[in-house]
Amino acid sequence: MIFRNFLVLTTIFFLSFSLFSLQALVISVMSYNVENLFDTENDPRYFDQDFTPEGRMEWTEERLQEKMKNLSEVVLSVENSHGHPCPDILGLSEVENRQVLERWRDEHLRACEYRTLVVHQPDPTEDRDDDPRGIRVAVMSRMTLADQPSMMQPYRGARYILEVPLEVQGQPLIVIKSHWRSRINGGEERRAQYAQMIANRLQEIHLANPFMDVVVMGDFNDEPEDDSLLKHLQVQLDFDGRFRDSRKFFLWNSSYDLFHLPSVLERAKREGYDVDEIERVARRIRGTFYFERDKIWNQIDHILLSRSLFEPFGFRYIPESFRVYRHPKFVNEDGSPKSFVQWNSRQQRPEYLGGASDHFPVMLRLELQ
Repeated sequence: MIFRNFLVLTTIFFLSFSLFSLQALVISVMSYNVENLFDTENDPRYFDQDFTPEGRMEWTEERLQEKMKNLSEVVLSVENSHGHPCPDILGLSEVENRQVLERWRDEHLRACEYRTLVVHQPDPTEDRDDDPRGIRVAVMSRMTLADQPSMMQPYRGARYILEVPLEVQGQPLIVIKSHWRSRINGGEERRAQYAQMIANRLQEIHLANPFMDVVVMGDFNDEPEDDSLLKHLQVQLDFDGRFRDSRKFFLWNSSYDLFHLPSVLERAKREGYDVDEIERVARRIRGTFYFERDKIWNQIDHILLSRSLFEPFGFRYIPESFRVYRHPKFVNEDGSPKSFVQWNSRQQRPEYLGGASDHFPVMLRLELQ
């Protein structure tokens, strides 16, 4: 009797252990434009003198510390099923250099346990060839590097595109992070160059391994319906299209199900709603950036997913997990993201607003079976 009970208990233990082992590992992915995360020192190769103690923004050590603290509140507020705070993968735009990023991680984000930190760091002995202001993209992650990161530049003077190969439990995941040319003074052709370079690289990855999991993210300064995404980056609108041509990479915008504006407006028109009002509300709900001068919302921050992230092996996108992440402490009364500082042109002085960034981050979750 005792032996039989022992066998039953042992069987239950091993079955429970096996089921636990087979549970999916869920990881969170965030893309965040942190708006001018500059150190306080002047780099003579770049136009960063505004962000120095003597510069226009009066950028002191105390203000840098407050900026990092506010940004960290956003990042640390992310809750994960495995108990850790912070996104497991954090892609950043508008970081000045590795030094300020390491300070932010070591002084404010220790709980995140980020072991991987990748940012384009130019050789100080060489002439500048990237963004004139010296703002860059970066990736931080709990996951380890599977190989050396690489960098691509669509044209001289452009911010570099980062390609970061990560792995967890032996499963690889490639993260491509970029920040495209601003919408100020047009820039459509430059953004198309970013899109085309990433599309070419995705096809190379696909031909080498069609099952490779790839996440493409960043501030693209264009919306989901713009040509840079649809024509040049070749983001698909037909989800069933992933079955059609296995020789070609497939890329899906994770915001599509919630925020594809033409679909929302077509449905509203069909059901007899005020289309203009629906569009106004939809733009606000999906918006990650508010252009104050024209009083318009833009969805310009994206997370795009490769075909394999919808297959039942490796990493898999958790349906409807995409969201625009709004920390309630850093939202203005009109619902827009609250900046930390902005230039007051009337008073000719910086105005400190106590926010974090002029962008809302976007995030989603993946599971690894």
